[in-house]
Amino acid sequence: MERVATVETAEALALLAAHDGTARVMALRWLGAHAPGALVGEHAALLHDADLEVRTLAAIVLRASPNPSLAEAARLGLRDLVLSPELAQRHAGLRAAAALANPMLAPRLLPFLTDPDAETRRLVLLALAAVPRGLLAPTLLREHAAAALADPDAGVREAARTLMTTAD
Repeated sequence: MERVATVETAEALALLAAHDGTARVMALRWLGAHAPGALVGEHAALLHDADLEVRTLAAIVLRASPNPSLAEAARLGLRDLVLSPELAQRHAGLRAAAALANPMLAPRLLPFLTDPDAETRRLVLLALAAVPRGLLAPTLLREHAAAALADPDAGVREAARTLMTTAD
């Protein structure tokens, strides 16, 4: 059984160099679920991949790495995505923030609740709602959810209702 896992890990690692972004995404997903320790310093380059989906998934997978330098590189990669002026990158970063569900990201996300882009506001609310209960102050969540309930965008209002249910 260990031999099979070693072969699968080697195959997934090899796919990280594939030209096809879909193959790199599949390999990252597999490694993140089965062998996160197999990712090493050279894999930090995935945080700058030409494929946005690869960059985003790399930020999620490498953030959970047992290697502190990879985890830090992933933190910085996620920060760059979230702070990007390009909406597609920002949206991808906010989806990654929701997948990570890390309460330490909240202070960096809160300013985006007043962003002119409705999808940015919606994704921030969903990222806050993804954080497990008890890790963010319910009053903070309720305050921001209540303000967003008056948003002109229906998607933002729906996300605010989702956040409100997690704050209760």
